[in-house]
Amino acid sequence: MVERLHEAWGAPTSWLPQEGRQPHEAIYLKLDASKARARLAWRPRLALEETLVWVADWYKRVHEGADPYVVTEEQIRRYEELA
Repeated sequence: MVERLHEAWGAPTSWLPQEGRQPHEAIYLKLDASKARARLAWRPRLALEETLVWVADWYKRVHEGADPYVVTEEQIRRYEELA
């Protein structure tokens, strides 16, 4: 996932994992949308790659000084416009 996000960032970046023992995150990172699909007929509007581009865009813009609230509102409006 980190490599894919790195690609979506679109600019020279680097990352290094922290040294030492780290907690196993799998138990914290589970997301199951099966109930939403079954009960609400929910379907994601963005593919994973496009989602990562949006995430990278949000972080880059905020890092460059954009107001997080404004960027979030803009992305919500863009998301609502997706078919």
